[in-house]
Amino acid sequence: YVKKEAWEPFFTELLNIESCDKMPDLVSLRNTLEEALGDRSSLDSKFRNFANVLNKR
Repeated sequence: YVKKEAWEPFFTELLNIESCDKMPDLVSLRNTLEEALGDRSSLDSKFRNFANVLNKR
C-alpha cells in the first residue's frame, strides 16, 4: 500500500474509538494524511520523467 505508515493510524483511530468522551483528533489525522499524500505528486513527476527518458523524449 502507498504510504501505509500514514493510513494505518488513521484507520486504527477511527475504527477503535473507545467512547464519545475520547474522540480522535481529526485535525491531526488530516494533517498527517495531507502531508503523506502531498508527497505523491513529486513521486508522479519523477515517474513521468523516468518514462520520458525511456521513451527518449
